[in-house]
Amino acid sequence: MHVNNVTGPLGLVGYALDALRQAVHGMQASRLMLVQYESLVENPGMVLNEIYKFIGQDAFQHDFDNVHQETVSYDEKMGTPGLHSVLMVCMAMCKLRWEVFARIKPDQPPFCAKHGCKPT
Repeated sequence: MHVNNVTGPLGLVGYALDALRQAVHGMQASRLMLVQYESLVENPGMVLNEIYKFIGQDAFQHDFDNVHQETVSYDEKMGTPGLHSVLMVCMAMCKLRWEVFARIKPDQPPFCAKHGCKPT
């Protein structure tokens, strides 16, 4: 029953999938650019440049080492606090390395030489 509520035509996932299906097959499909999440995360500069090119705008120089975004009120309304919080890029990229490092050298605190950040 719960699955139907989420994936049905009015559910959180079902509604989004139906909208995407309509966009891909609709009259404005040529104005739609799909971006793979992994591509955006792994190479944001390249992907954003392609997006700017697609929409006919000059590229903007972003500072990917200093990304802050917060959607507390939206996440709380959806019952998913913290879902869309974005950590600094370095923190997100280094987290797995810190966890692996901690297993290999538990006596040494991990440290990011590039930014000087440490895990919390």
